[in-house]
Amino acid sequence: MHIINRNELLETFEAFGLRPIFKEPSRITNNSGTCIDNIFSNLESHTYLKDTYDPHLSDHLVQEIKLHTKIAQEINTTIRHNINEENTKKFILALKLVNWDALMEQRAEDSYKNFDGMFQHCFNDSFPRIAVRERPGRKHNTRPNNGISALKRAIEAAQTIHRVQKTA
Repeated sequence: MHIINRNELLETFEAFGLRPIFKEPSRITNNSGTCIDNIFSNLESHTYLKDTYDPHLSDHLVQEIKLHTKIAQEINTTIRHNINEENTKKFILALKLVNWDALMEQRAEDSYKNFDGMFQHCFNDSFPRIAVRERPGRKHNTRPNNGISALKRAIEAAQTIHRVQKTA
């Protein structure tokens, strides 16, 4: 029968990435001091706090481990248009104030460029850009509301009209 000495045991644990967390004695007598609660871990020393103290309850010292469990989350910032009901009303009003009839008197290519420019101007003025902080893993509702869907269909219709006029 082979008896493993302390150093062999520590070397075996070390080979598997396990290190003793406490090296301080947890039981101290008049003649000796030994660490009787051997706790081995593969945790890096910066991921926990350890403490050995006397609670004055027994002849053993307390060995306490506090793990750092809070993980800092990276916060991303994205730039988005501030789309809300008030800004949508501003956008609709801005679109109503544009003289769209003037576009009909232009060539189709110029008409489309002017339409696109006026539309973008109204959109950007009505829906200012804002920085939004996001946490990773959080999902956003990307389904457009009915008003935005109707607006998208209107834009697609205008693009179709432009393509038809361009080929005619």
